[in-house]
Amino acid sequence: MPDVVITNRLRTSLSKKEGVVPMAAGIAVVAADTGRVLMVQRPLVEGGRNSGKWEFPGGRLEEGETPWVTALREWKEETGLEWPQNDDTGTEPRSWSSSDGKYRGYVEHIPSELDLNDRDPSSDPDSEAGAVLAWVHPRDLLNHNLRPALLADGDEVLTRIAKWLLSRVTKSGPVNRLM
Repeated sequence: MPDVVITNRLRTSLSKKEGVVPMAAGIAVVAADTGRVLMVQRPLVEGGRNSGKWEFPGGRLEEGETPWVTALREWKEETGLEWPQNDDTGTEPRSWSSSDGKYRGYVEHIPSELDLNDRDPSSDPDSEAGAVLAWVHPRDLLNHNLRPALLADGDEVLTRIAKWLLSRVTKSGPVNRLM
């Protein structure tokens, strides 16, 4: 439990926009074995604002939640899995705020893409049709049909992902998956 408290303290600082509290949060999840990032395609819903758009697992903050707690809750809802406690979860700030301060994103990792094999595809209560998950190489991220606000912050997001990937290279030597 102390890890959760430390993690939450690191995650609750205000956004770049002074005094703006995020309304939504998500996690850019990198698979350590491949370097690819998990993306969620929102279901096609007639008139839906983000219908068919790709983004990271995430959603709106509920009352009393911090952005990090929201991101973890949404991860569980959208993948059907508990968040794995990594050795370095919450040990360094790998977050970004959208340019308007309304979205807080985090870059975290899971050991392997295979960790999602046992997920429950019907686990998202917010989705009638279910969302599609896909692993995407970071170099291809901006070529997806991204949610407009995420696309607007693409450079910041890619910078955060690249920093995490580069930190892995320095720990384990050159990795071809980054190219």
